[in-house]
Amino acid sequence: MLRADSVCAVHGFRSRGRRAAIRVYTVAVTAGRVDHRRLRRLARSGGLLVLNLHNVGPTRGRFTRPIPAEVFDRFVGWLDRECRLTTFDQLGAVGRGDSRPPAILSFDDGYRDFVEYAMPVLERHGVRVNLNVVPACVESGRPPWNVELLDALERVPLERLRTLRLPSGAQARPLAGESDLMRWGVGLSQFLKLRPREQREPVVRDLLAQLRDDTEGLAQPMMTAKDVLRAARNHEIGVHSYEHDSMDYETDEFFASDLARCRAWYREQLGADPRIYAFPNGSYRASQVAIAEAAGFDHVLLVGERTGSAEAVMNPRVTADGVTLRELRMRIARAS
Repeated sequence: MLRADSVCAVHGFRSRGRRAAIRVYTVAVTAGRVDHRRLRRLARSGGLLVLNLHNVGPTRGRFTRPIPAEVFDRFVGWLDRECRLTTFDQLGAVGRGDSRPPAILSFDDGYRDFVEYAMPVLERHGVRVNLNVVPACVESGRPPWNVELLDALERVPLERLRTLRLPSGAQARPLAGESDLMRWGVGLSQFLKLRPREQREPVVRDLLAQLRDDTEGLAQPMMTAKDVLRAARNHEIGVHSYEHDSMDYETDEFFASDLARCRAWYREQLGADPRIYAFPNGSYRASQVAIAEAAGFDHVLLVGERTGSAEAVMNPRVTADGVTLRELRMRIARAS
């Protein structure tokens, strides 16, 4: 038999549990109302919400945070209720009288998991998206250089990583331990992103060569040309540079050449001219945006973590990064 003080303790615990549950429910309802109000304000102002995504599917490791397929399913359903999901080519058909703002899901790079996990969800919801591929990655089957490098770093023992020959100035601090790997790897990747290709390429090639024995065949799979053609039957395809270079560190001549290569590849694969260009790594110059417009690109995609205008050519994007629906909604709430 329970003693009286034990019964009170159990009752108190249950009461605290109920109060905690009520608080969680209240926070969720309040957050939902805030989301709703902010999105309605965005609609009234003629704004546009462009969400930038990369991976959907199972977790691959600490450097990649895919949105789980079941969370993506719920996220698309929520967005479809709160926003008018569309694509860039259909923006003109979005009525200004709609109380929901237009929103576009914009995927970058062209990972194989888009075909395996994202496309089935989008098909169930009847939603079209923008997908920006990297032609060189489609041709080679290898991910963008920075993703390939991070994938390789994750699969190599710490002892090996500590013996890597690194470029001068790449790391201010040595790799301390397993818990330090994220900071160390992202720092190395960022250091290389801030270099033009002619400086970066030989360094990346040397690093991957040093890691090859432990990482052969482990790179993240990319979409093939057939996959791109299949996706293009329903979704809107753009280009994400030819080889995923940081354009702010390249000349305007380099950028114009990159556009020409993207255009030639697109015509060969899809029989049309590309209308969307997404700058890699959020790296660009104003002169390059003007070059893209002059070359016939209708939409130039940036980062910026803010909403934009449905009437603009330059479109900032909000990173949709999270493994729960709440994380994804918070990203939007902070940017709306």
